[in-house]
Amino acid sequence: MENINIMRTSNRLKEIFQNSIDMSDCKNSGSDNNKYETRALAALALNMKCQLDYNQSAKHITDGYHDMGIDAIYLDVPQKKLFLVQSKWKKEGTGSITQEEMQTFVEGVKRILNIDLNGANQKILNKQNDIEFALTQMGYQIQLLYIHTGNNETDNYAKRPIEELISNVNDDVNTLLLYEEITFKRIYEYLAKGQNPQEINLDDVILSNWGSSGVPIFPPSQTVLPAAFSISEINVVVVVFPSEPVTAMVVQGHRLKKTSISLVTFAPASRRPTSAGLSGCIPGVRNTISPLRFSR
Repeated sequence: MENINIMRTSNRLKEIFQNSIDMSDCKNSGSDNNKYETRALAALALNMKCQLDYNQSAKHITDGYHDMGIDAIYLDVPQKKLFLVQSKWKKEGTGSITQEEMQTFVEGVKRILNIDLNGANQKILNKQNDIEFALTQMGYQIQLLYIHTGNNETDNYAKRPIEELISNVNDDVNTLLLYEEITFKRIYEYLAKGQNPQEINLDDVILSNWGSSGVPIFPPSQTVLPAAFSISEINVVVVVFPSEPVTAMVVQGHRLKKTSISLVTFAPASRRPTSAGLSGCIPGVRNTISPLRFSR
């Protein structure tokens, strides 16, 4: 019996990426050995870790002939990270990464570290400036991502190649290489809640001030729609009901690295935020703010 969750994931990837995935090098699309899904997974990893939109992430796919075992490369300047992604589509939805598959990824990473792109495909070569920039600039790290639709994380034996590489490269002076594995459960959960509002993650934000105002900020007849911010200073996003004034939460902070955050709070003026809602805005209480609850 075919894995229904895998079927749903494949269908969802095709819905969100549509024609954004370059398949021009796959001459026989009827026997592409899940090439589309493999490339979509690599792009999805960038969506998950870099907050790119689907069209943007698809542009950074490098999978194909002579890809050196690297399926996507993306330089995230705000995070000061060069992302190197390898993806595996396992249609059964089981298993994990073999040592041979991990070794292939490691060999490609070694070549990236040595800026040895001789014989690589054009998509890899187009990333040379980004690679050189990340390797020569202070503070930049190389984030290695292995995303796959297996249900298990890689066992210690199969992880030996990546662990040995990290041990040889990182030292007391600098942690250059970071490694993360994304398994099928995280992929499915991410796609399943994709139509719902994203949680607000404050892992990289220092809040400098917060408070509330019971005075209407805008005339009751005017409606201001919420917007996502991608700037260093986080201000307030307010929704005003045309019918009555609102109480608006005011939050200010400084973002330490790239995170798209929308702080949206609204309610009729007759209500006030509960203490639980306010506590979510206090540093150290919790990392994720759910939509604020209001009480009369």
